Amino acid sequence: MKKKINLIFIVLIIISMTFALRASNNMLFTMVPLLGKYYLNFTTWQIGILSSLFGVFPFLVSAFLNAKLKSSSRKKFFVFSAFLYFASFIMFYYSNSVNIWFLVSIAGFSLGALMPNIITAAGLCEDRLKRERIIAIYTITLSTSLIIGPIIESFLLKFVNLRESFLIFAIFPFIAFLMSFFIQFPDESKAEAEKVMVIKNPYFLGAIISILIYNIPFATLIAFGGIYAKDEFGLDISTINLYFSLFFTSSFLGRLYLVIKPPEKIFHDMIFSGILTIGGIFLMIISNSPFIFAVSLFILGFPHGFTFVLSLISLSRGFDVSQRNIANSYFFSTVNIIGTLTPLIFGYILNFINIKMLFYLLLPFAFVFLSLLVLKLKSSKFI
Repeated sequence: MKKKINLIFIVLIIISMTFALRASNNMLFTMVPLLGKYYLNFTTWQIGILSSLFGVFPFLVSAFLNAKLKSSSRKKFFVFSAFLYFASFIMFYYSNSVNIWFLVSIAGFSLGALMPNIITAAGLCEDRLKRERIIAIYTITLSTSLIIGPIIESFLLKFVNLRESFLIFAIFPFIAFLMSFFIQFPDESKAEAEKVMVIKNPYFLGAIISILIYNIPFATLIAFGGIYAKDEFGLDISTINLYFSLFFTSSFLGRLYLVIKPPEKIFHDMIFSGILTIGGIFLMIISNSPFIFAVSLFILGFPHGFTFVLSLISLSRGFDVSQRNIANSYFFSTVNIIGTLTPLIFGYILNFINIKMLFYLLLPFAFVFLSLLVLKLKSSKFI
């Protein structure tokens, strides 16, 4: 009974901190590009660089610092990073064309320490079925925050300006800071005593290739989707937030399905997710009305829901509990380097083509990685 109560407490802490972090960092990802364009008069190239910083620093911290720290040191670093993240939100109110680069870097630095450790904490349960359900609950919390967060932001923007909304949203990072003291860290003595082979592990490869199919389009959508909706269909910023909320609603439904029915053959689910990604991108490209655009976002939400869960479950199946921090750190750093390079490269390309043509470029990437997933993993023992 006591063990069950402890597990419930741990899950509630993970849910609380995950909700607070994801609601707030999605606000950063979607609103900072708009702040740069419409308040600071940044070019698309500058917006691309600015958005890329959200990936640079999480990548560096996750891959080269968080993955190397011992459990006890990582716990202190984790709490300190939660405080830095909270402080950065307060300072966004005072942002200008110079200090915004520093503020985005601080926020990204903090996320590089926070997110991989929450993922690891969600996968600590020894029972496989319970563990995968907790991972799915963790990702459902992500989706819930991504539905509610844009709704809150849309509501706030009817009464306050974009700068002031950062001050109000700071309550979420503050909650995350409070919860950071209670997150559990695993015993990693076994991993310290042996060399952990991550890159060659088929479960790691499956997780990475699957996430590549989706995250290049997703990073582009987050960085430039709001601008696309405003320029193509004349939607205001408040309405754009509601559209993103629709996207994250279908993501939530996909993750809810995986809570109710944990996957058996995750390889097959990854292939299905990749097909949905390609279909959603194509519909978004040919959309000629706000309604069709909304439908494409709804479709794209499902692979957003499936892909991340399947990748995390893949890592939990392929690595011992003492090794998962290293695997999760490398995985998270890879996700963030995608988020770094995609806005940077595509922001530069936007100087030469229109924004609709940019979304055409997403299809070849999705096709290539989907084909690679099929060719490399179909005959392996990875399922």
